Amino acid sequence: MFQKIISFLLVLALLSVLSLSSVFASTAISKDLTSNYESLQKSILNKNFDVSKMTVAERKYYDSVVQAALIKSGGKSFNTTENIKIVEDILADKDNQNEPERTISGYVTTSGYSMATSGSSIHHIISVGTAGAIFNAVIWVVLSFYGGGSVEACIRTLIAKYGYNEARSIIEQQVVSKIVNTLIRWGMEKSLVLSLTYNITTTIIQAAIDPGDAIANYIDSRDAAPNNGWIDVAY
Repeated sequence: MFQKIISFLLVLALLSVLSLSSVFASTAISKDLTSNYESLQKSILNKNFDVSKMTVAERKYYDSVVQAALIKSGGKSFNTTENIKIVEDILADKDNQNEPERTISGYVTTSGYSMATSGSSIHHIISVGTAGAIFNAVIWVVLSFYGGGSVEACIRTLIAKYGYNEARSIIEQQVVSKIVNTLIRWGMEKSLVLSLTYNITTTIIQAAIDPGDAIANYIDSRDAAPNNGWIDVAY
């Protein structure tokens, strides 16, 4: 009887050791994964989201973040190859002034900068709803590299870590300037779009629940055909 009790206790002790080992191993793996993600994020940020400069591992991770952002912003059906390209083009902020923009998913795009001259006509670029979801995806991707979670949580983390002014500067540099440059490439008047920078930055900070929609509606209120549900240009 005594031997059975001893054997039972030994089994319990062994199971406890194995359980603790499993916990420690899981914790170590979790720390390794977190460290790896942080390393990938830092490298991608240093490369300014330029996919042509990313390693295979970086590109795989980056694509997964972009796709998650699109699903978060517009649902599974919004995670399309075309929308992935739009988001990644905005984030890379490449200057394609010498190349005509392509028509993507029915969007009418142009590489010209001229606006509203006599005899010009109005052209839809992208609907406010779609633009809002795209902008939300862009915002979420960038801010996820600075803390993760919701946009609101990321902004709070930025402000707590860097202070309000520096956090605002990061948002303006990493998000707003890229949205602004994209709007210019799409054909909106450069001086008009640049004048919107401050308010777009403020909108992201203040409308953290759905900043993309707020930005898209704000741009629609100031474009070539205000408040018609589209971001428009005239040429």
